[in-house]
Amino acid sequence: MGTPPPTWEDVAWLREQWDGPFMLKGVTRIDDAKRAVDAASPRSQCRITGQQP
Repeated sequence: MGTPPPTWEDVAWLREQWDGPFMLKGVTRIDDAKRAVDAASPRSQCRITGQQP
């Protein structure tokens, strides 16, 4: 039994709880990348990964 992946609601809750730097990894879709940027604070990082052409 594995742990289910976090939801965007989980990310929003974490941002409310933590005011420090925040990093999201493993974002692979454009729509998720846009949501990640919207959910981030100015000191946050979003690493977008995916297949290169």
